[in-house]
Amino acid sequence: MENFLDEYPGLFYMDVVWIGLVSVAGVIGNLLSLSAVATTASLRTSTQLHITILAGVDLFITGVLAPCRIATEYYSGRWPRTQPWCHFLAYAIPISVVFSLQQLVLIAQNRFLRVTKSDSVYRKFTSKQVVIGQRVIATSVACLLILLPLYTDFGSVGYNLKVHFCFFTGHNQQVFTGFSMFLALVVIPFFYGVTFHHVRVHQRRVAVWSGMNKELRSRQVDTDCGRPDGSVTELPSQTCLPPTPGEQSTGTEKANTNNKSINHSPQDDNKLNCKRQTVSVISGQTIGCSAVNMSLPTAGTSEAQGNRPASVPSNARRRRTTKSGPTKHGVKITRNLFLIFFAYICCWMPWWILSLTELYSMDIPIPLYHVINNMLWTNSCINPYLYASMSRNYRNAIKRCLKFKCLFRR
Repeated sequence: MENFLDEYPGLFYMDVVWIGLVSVAGVIGNLLSLSAVATTASLRTSTQLHITILAGVDLFITGVLAPCRIATEYYSGRWPRTQPWCHFLAYAIPISVVFSLQQLVLIAQNRFLRVTKSDSVYRKFTSKQVVIGQRVIATSVACLLILLPLYTDFGSVGYNLKVHFCFFTGHNQQVFTGFSMFLALVVIPFFYGVTFHHVRVHQRRVAVWSGMNKELRSRQVDTDCGRPDGSVTELPSQTCLPPTPGEQSTGTEKANTNNKSINHSPQDDNKLNCKRQTVSVISGQTIGCSAVNMSLPTAGTSEAQGNRPASVPSNARRRRTTKSGPTKHGVKITRNLFLIFFAYICCWMPWWILSLTELYSMDIPIPLYHVINNMLWTNSCINPYLYASMSRNYRNAIKRCLKFKCLFRR
């Protein structure tokens, strides 16, 4: 096919509109994302560093490569058939894709370490030396696979007549697809899977501790031998017996000898006797009556002192305070970052399937190639808007940039 515009005029105009919108929206969104990070100190974190690099790569794709894609289709059969330009575009696309996928892997690894590991382990594996070493190794392996046609006879690059753009034209496309699928479908899901599993286990532990505390409070016998609803608690070993007449008279005589104006009724003495015979039931074990001397409340004594809540065992309190777990804010950040990865999978999965089916020499329509190829470019456009929709700090920073307030900040 020598002229794509003459053969598929409708498909050409669809590509122009689609890629044109992707280019404009991507340039604006990624520029705002970079400006927000540059003007907001709270966005300069280790996780935001990977997002910032991802925004820079997306800006290059939507601002440079996308217009070249439209020009290539318009000048189909002429430009950029020359070898330097065509090779530049053919290698620029997979290298950009590898950098984007690398950021997604590092984001997933960062959240895995942040949620599941301690702060010391997190700082150790997110230091500058470790991060730079990871980037060098990952970039070297990816470039080795991408530049494979230059050093061997395996695969080739050039003008692809199916997508009408300079890209892989041999079996090295399948090698690149397999490498991308391994990272996107094995490595990244492993990090997110372990992270969410850790969060689920922690939530179950919190639920168990909450249930234990409620059970302890509900099973603790009230100081007046009664429940909040007024019903009497039945105790297996001790019961609250009414005082004998001798005890009543003794209590009255003691009050009279002390010249106090407090008159004890039989009900008060009954409560006093019940307090002496209170049985505490903790974790299903019956404990004997307390030997603490109980005194009657005086005018200066608060009634709340007689109805103190049941105390949690010391070992339970110690375990709860020392046990650390993911916070709600951290879990929310992880879920939002997982949505970015999910959007990447939705845009790239059709292309991976299409690349693998080419091994079987299937006759795939040209319009289907273009529709699936356009989905790849869309991924670089929607990422900055996903950042803004999931982070309030991003939205506020972008609003300041839109109002040009960031230009006047000192």
